[in-house]
Amino acid sequence: MKIKFFILFFLLFNFYIFAENKADVFYKESKEGGYDFYVKNTNIVPYFIKIEFTYIQNLRSTVDMPFSTTIKEKTEELYIFSLRQISDDQGYSFKFKISSIIGDPLNVKHDESYLYLLPYEHGTKHRVDQGYNGKSTHFGESTYAIDFEMDIGTNVVAARGGLVVDIKEDSNIGGAHKSYAQYGNYVTIYHEDGTFASYVHLKQNGVLVNIGDRVKRGDIIALSGNTGYSSGPHLHFSVNIPRIDGTQMSIPTKFLNYDGKGVSLEEGEYYYSYHPGKGAFEIVSDKNIKDQDYENYSAIIAKTDKVDYRYETIDSTIILYIRNGYNKKADVEVNLSLNNMSSNKGQLINIELDPLTEKYLCILRVNDRKNHSGYSISSRYRIKD
Repeated sequence: MKIKFFILFFLLFNFYIFAENKADVFYKESKEGGYDFYVKNTNIVPYFIKIEFTYIQNLRSTVDMPFSTTIKEKTEELYIFSLRQISDDQGYSFKFKISSIIGDPLNVKHDESYLYLLPYEHGTKHRVDQGYNGKSTHFGESTYAIDFEMDIGTNVVAARGGLVVDIKEDSNIGGAHKSYAQYGNYVTIYHEDGTFASYVHLKQNGVLVNIGDRVKRGDIIALSGNTGYSSGPHLHFSVNIPRIDGTQMSIPTKFLNYDGKGVSLEEGEYYYSYHPGKGAFEIVSDKNIKDQDYENYSAIIAKTDKVDYRYETIDSTIILYIRNGYNKKADVEVNLSLNNMSSNKGQLINIELDPLTEKYLCILRVNDRKNHSGYSISSRYRIKD
């Protein structure tokens, strides 16, 4: 006569992107004594599972343990292994734990030749605020993420086509502390090579796609924002691969530049988004600015009875102008105080200005674009009789 048996079990799920979805493991009693184990994955993407028995008595597994495998999408019931009773005259029991992650880490292989679109509209330009190995947050799993400076409400486009597998858009909370990370809105897209793209910090109710949508490269998918772990409005973009340890590791990516070539992005630089097949656009870059482009500039201004300044910004470069609002000539001594910047005319500039005239003064360039920069102006002048 068989001894009555009992079962103890413990389930532990670890998964990265889907908080509410997972691959479910379940078991059924076997006529041969013991249990048959099955898995179900009703999601639209594969899931990788790992099962480990932390305690087992009078049972043996039909497969080596720990057991791991990838479960394809839309799998209703798949047999994976059995536990068989060893001795008929003893009871049996077990404890086990399960980890479950989205994707297929056993078969993912990033297409390193693929050139991603910059994730904003054709012909527009944005600055890379934080690049690879960034000082603020780009380390560990986020080592190869890119942050683009971007005003709230800017259109975000798919850098690569794929399947929308997860979204969040209900948050209006953000701040410069990791405790805010859970509040970041996002879109996650699954690519044909098994990688995932994440678009994060989106505007509340700013997701323009649904789970299950297939999007093409260049499609508008969301509006940028400032939610989650964020110190200011920007778009966080990364391409990730799932790993068997349960993490989603970011990987280096190349982007399609306006000249049709691939480019690796550098922190502090500005980049135009180019979408093949769309119209040409003018390229304006501070790298092309020259003193001779401005040295003969002069314009008449209204009477203000003061000497003041005007500036134009091209990328990180400042074009500085000086204005004489008196109806008499003025001799001006300009003193520039510069932080991580340099002037093509030096920091002490003497200039004579005609009455009611604006003239070009100098060009201020950032020395190290990865660090903060700034300038201030002090001056003294003499009005000529």
